[in-house]
Amino acid sequence: RALFQVRMDDALKQAHRNDNSIGLVIIDLDHFKGINDQFGHTVGDQLLITIASKLDALSRESDTVIRLGGDEFAMILTNLEKPYKASIIGKKILSIFDSPLKINSHIIRASASVGIAIYPNDAQDYDELLPKADIALYEAKKMAKVTFSFLMRLSTEQLNKKLLCKMI
Repeated sequence: RALFQVRMDDALKQAHRNDNSIGLVIIDLDHFKGINDQFGHTVGDQLLITIASKLDALSRESDTVIRLGGDEFAMILTNLEKPYKASIIGKKILSIFDSPLKINSHIIRASASVGIAIYPNDAQDYDELLPKADIALYEAKKMAKVTFSFLMRLSTEQLNKKLLCKMI
């Protein structure tokens, strides 16, 4: 956590200097307690390790991935030229859960909710950004499982238009 705070502070300084954005992404596994109850803590621990490895694999070298605690992870997305580009990572994170995961001899269908807050749109420092990402996470959980939510000034329609333009 201390290293995460240092990396966040460095990313914020660099983003301010370069006039670009960073994203703080919070990932929370859905129904993780049920997985632990059904398969045991050893399988639950292995699932966390597997998901951490997958998150690390999809992140860029300049990004940072940590486990905040329990079944919650966080990512710092650095050098975002446009804030909506964090949605690309949001979709990639959710794609981890498209297929069941094989943990030891068990097949587990896990899911997650994702909250994303953007500097400078949503907050100016880590202490403000983290609660905003948490708010976005809980909005995603309220909307539906296996989704992500932004705490941004862009409307969903604006975001979808930008994503559609990017995909074409």
